[in-house]
Amino acid sequence: MASTRFTVDSNLLLELGERLVANRSIALAELVKNSYDADADEVRIELRNVKELGGTITVKDNGSGMDSKTVQRAWMRNATNEKKRRTRSKKYKRIITGSKGIARFACRVLSNTLILETVGVSRSARKETKEKTRLVIDWGKFSSGTDVSKIPIPYETHRVPDSTPTGTLIALENTREAWEPSDIDNLRKHLLTLISPFPRVREVSSESEADRGLAIRLEAPEFGITGPIGEEEFLKYSFGRLKGSLSGKGEPSYSFYVRISKRTATYDPEKKFLSLGLCDFTIDFFVYRSEYFKGIPLKVSSAQRKGEETGGVRIYLDNFRIFPYGEPRDDWLSLDERRGKRLTEFEYYKEETESIDRSNLARRGGYSCPCRDSEMTLGPNFGKRMGC
Repeated sequence: MASTRFTVDSNLLLELGERLVANRSIALAELVKNSYDADADEVRIELRNVKELGGTITVKDNGSGMDSKTVQRAWMRNATNEKKRRTRSKKYKRIITGSKGIARFACRVLSNTLILETVGVSRSARKETKEKTRLVIDWGKFSSGTDVSKIPIPYETHRVPDSTPTGTLIALENTREAWEPSDIDNLRKHLLTLISPFPRVREVSSESEADRGLAIRLEAPEFGITGPIGEEEFLKYSFGRLKGSLSGKGEPSYSFYVRISKRTATYDPEKKFLSLGLCDFTIDFFVYRSEYFKGIPLKVSSAQRKGEETGGVRIYLDNFRIFPYGEPRDDWLSLDERRGKRLTEFEYYKEETESIDRSNLARRGGYSCPCRDSEMTLGPNFGKRMGC
């Protein structure tokens, strides 16, 4: 009996890159995830001459890099099981965030050429050495009707001194579209919200180093942007912060801190959520009134603008954001619709004798805050509904 085999058309790369990651900012965010998986504690994104076609974008990290065998086995193979086999990073024991290789194909959205330069440790039975691998991908050769496996990609590998720092640089040359100020602003926002502002802290074992996190730096001199994309202090000026958690037995607990009075109210309802697993959430409330911004370096107008820019209900998995949940005008929980039906105003209970049943919360919500389109019901004794 005759046999045949599957082949992969180059059009698949178009589907993986341009269909699954159509947004240029998200495409770059996917590359940052790769740096995180490589135990980098710093990644630098630089955009040069991108106001016109033909510019260059580079993403450089100081992670573990790759040797030539890893490049061949993992980076050049789509949907490899490499990250399923190795679920934690070596140095910081981070949970590996990706497995399908979408990031490199998403680069096709950004430019016509991809250059990979990586320095990693090559291990043999006798010793460890460092080597640098460089390859060049011309996406123009991957046209529809061609077989992916039959298109050669030139690369070279050579040994480098042991003092050479490890890391990976991806250069996206000959950019396909011009970048506007709004595109850069969008990129900055995506990078700012990419990593959870409330990361889970992993216990450090004797076999791993303390994780210093991932610092992201954005360099776009054409647009007057140069510096770190760090956690902003905006949230610490909120009216109050609500924290909730669910135990492994489905037992919820909540606490609400009010910045002005510096009081914290706690609530442990009797109701259990047995169908849910371990989870927690944090919600910052903003009330855009001048009396709540006295004595702090933040104006009401600035806070309101920042709230509209960065507010939303976002989902994070393993400390990384899942796009597009929480994007502007994406009412994916239909909460904005429900919030719009409430007409009551915000009421702040200042009396010190207020019980936990009315612990400085909005009785029926209806006030503005960064999220704008979220709402949560916590129980009849904790205030009815809260706009978040």
